[in-house]
Amino acid sequence: MTNSHKRWLTILSLVAIPALLYAVLAERASWRPRIWHVTLGHIQSVAFSPDGKLLAVGVFLSRQQPGAVFLWNIANSRVERHLDVPTAPVQTVAFAPTGQQLAASTNDEILLWDTASGRRQGALPGRELLGFTTDRQTGLACVQLMRRNVPPAIETWATRPPRKLRERLMALPPYLSLSGSLALPQWLLHGNPIVLEGLPLVTRYIAATAPDGQATAVAVETLPSRSRREAVLFDPAPAPSQGSTRRAIAPRQLTPPATPAFSFQSQYLVRAIAFASDSKVVAVAGQSVQLYDAPTGAFKFLCAASEQPITLAFAPDGNTLAGSCHSQILLWNPHTGQVLRTLDTAPPAPPHLRNEATALAFSPDGATLAAGYGNGTLKLWRIK
Repeated sequence: MTNSHKRWLTILSLVAIPALLYAVLAERASWRPRIWHVTLGHIQSVAFSPDGKLLAVGVFLSRQQPGAVFLWNIANSRVERHLDVPTAPVQTVAFAPTGQQLAASTNDEILLWDTASGRRQGALPGRELLGFTTDRQTGLACVQLMRRNVPPAIETWATRPPRKLRERLMALPPYLSLSGSLALPQWLLHGNPIVLEGLPLVTRYIAATAPDGQATAVAVETLPSRSRREAVLFDPAPAPSQGSTRRAIAPRQLTPPATPAFSFQSQYLVRAIAFASDSKVVAVAGQSVQLYDAPTGAFKFLCAASEQPITLAFAPDGNTLAGSCHSQILLWNPHTGQVLRTLDTAPPAPPHLRNEATALAFSPDGATLAAGYGNGTLKLWRIK
């Protein structure tokens, strides 16, 4: 070996080895979460804004101040807004597709805010927030919710800003107190409610709507036992008949796996339901995490190591499913059910002291996973 070759080999080793070490350390560092804390709060739900710059965190604080929504700035790790919910704990939070509005559900109503100003935009009668949609014809932001009727019904509420009135009010002096309240948008029932027929009398339910609006999955707790839930799938609602004002659809049972131990018809509660972004796969967290074909309801896979699941979240590209299971956060391949990675494992603890992730959400680009915990801890992982 000539001196020239030795020189180049030395230079290559001096460059390659540090680069390799940097790559290894950077990969490890990327899987270390950023950790924030909500003082004296039990995190119930998390949601990213459409641009990925804000993270909404719905919490249960105390009996004196039941609920609140925190808006975190992802870039500087600071709380930009603290939205009080004095009546009940926050169950679910969701951003409008434009990011201009934020919704939060409680036990009795759906609350709405303007994201930029934090001003309350009203309250809608509902118990379960299904999320926002955009009307294809008018482009209006719509909120989908479930009413606790007998039987339950899915309603869509649209915002209709009074533009001409708003333009006139903007010209009025700011000291006129009515100008601000009258300039708020109106929320009107948009279309006919979709009645979910065939469900028994329920005390609680969990619902999720496919992104394309072609299916709705509902898990209900039946009476009189109040100890069992079953998941059912609803097809798209037909148009109402002439002279009718309501659309009614009957449930279609999901086909359980062949193993009886993993059937929905068991003593295990269904804690979470999630649809993939393409609306073709629905994941149900019961005794384990089960994946179903949404168009047919046929069972597909049982996710590995998915005992005692609590919450689920699909990545935007539909190629990753995250779940909080038995004091750890797992990432699965939804096409095979195999574990891709284990992100967090809590130390062993008694059941009443477990600190498990109670809320999960992916950022719009799928690069960040947010997890909220019962002790008020919020963790963010860079997974891409």
